[in-house]
Amino acid sequence: MNWLDWDKLKEEWKTAALAVVGLIIEAYDAVAYMVDLPSLFPESVRPWVMPTILILMLLLRKWKDAQTDA
Repeated sequence: MNWLDWDKLKEEWKTAALAVVGLIIEAYDAVAYMVDLPSLFPESVRPWVMPTILILMLLLRKWKDAQTDA
């Protein structure tokens, strides 16, 4: 597995975990719509879920960068 930088992943595990959670949420919502499963979020909140996860990822990266610069 030379295509994956394990050292960087060890440093950025929180961002990677947040990305995996975002993918799982989006995959569940996509399948739930087709199979009549209950959605994780109400209709009024659903459009904001993925952008919120992405913004959290960016904020986490910025916070991590600020911690390493100080």
